[in-house]
Amino acid sequence: VLDSAAAKMPKELATEPKVKAAMLYTLGNVYTNLGRARESKPLLEEGLRLRSQVGGNGSPTVGDFASALGSLFIDLGQFDSATALFRNAIGRLGAEHGALDNRTFKARSGLGDALVRAGRLASADTVLLGTIEAARRLPADTGGILIDVLNELAALRLNQRRPADAAPILTEALQRARQRWGEDAPVSISILGNLGHARYLQTKYREADPLIIETLKLRRRVQGERHPGTATAWNKRSPWRQIVADSSPSSGPVTTGSRDRSSPCAAGRSERA
Repeated sequence: VLDSAAAKMPKELATEPKVKAAMLYTLGNVYTNLGRARESKPLLEEGLRLRSQVGGNGSPTVGDFASALGSLFIDLGQFDSATALFRNAIGRLGAEHGALDNRTFKARSGLGDALVRAGRLASADTVLLGTIEAARRLPADTGGILIDVLNELAALRLNQRRPADAAPILTEALQRARQRWGEDAPVSISILGNLGHARYLQTKYREADPLIIETLKLRRRVQGERHPGTATAWNKRSPWRQIVADSSPSSGPVTTGSRDRSSPCAAGRSERA
C-alpha cells in the first residue's frame, strides 16, 4: 500500500504542490521509521524542492523538511551532509516556530548527534551543552527533548572515554525516561544498558552487573529474542551472558576475577519511545 501510494502521487497531485509536499513529507518519514532510508530520500528531497518553490505558511515547512532529511542522512552514514541540513533546519525552525519550540530543539539534538558521529567531538560538546542549558529552561519537556540531548551528551562522554562523566548524565536520563514512558519503553531499556556499560567501564562491577542483568531480562521480555540488542548481548561469546550466569543462585557469589572484564557492549544511542 505504501509503495503504491508513493508511485501514484506524482500524477494525482501534480497541480497541488503544497499538498503534494505534505504527502511526500509524511510518506518519507514513514519509510525512514521503517528503516527504508533509500526509499525515503527521493521523497523528502522532492518535497523539500516543492516546499521551497511554493513558499508561504503551513506545515510542513522548509525547516521541517531539512530536519527530516538530516535524520535520514545520519541513517545513511552521510554525517557531513546531515550536519549541514541540521544547521539549516535550526535557523529556519527557529524563525518559523521559535527557538524554544520542540522542533527546533530536535534539530539541535540531531546536529549534536551528527557531529559526534562525524568525529567532531569538540563542536558536538558545545552544541549539546548549549542545548541542554536551553532545554532546562523550558516550562515542560513535552517532547522528551531533554532526554534525547542527555543521551547524546552521554554518548559523547563515552566516546571521549569519560565514563565517570557519562554515568550521572545517564542516571538523570533514565529517571526522566522512566517517569515519562515507563521502564518497559525501548528508550528506557536502552538507557539502562548504556548506564550499565558506563559503570562497567569504570570497573564498578557490583553496580554494573545488576543494571546489565535487568537490561537483558527486559530486552528478552519486552523486545523478544530476535531484537538486535537481545541477540548481541545474549551471544555465547558475550560477557553479558556470563554475568547473568554468574548471578544465578547455583553459581555462588560473583568475584571480579571470575570472568572476562572486557566491555560487554558498545555504547549506543537510545532508541526512541
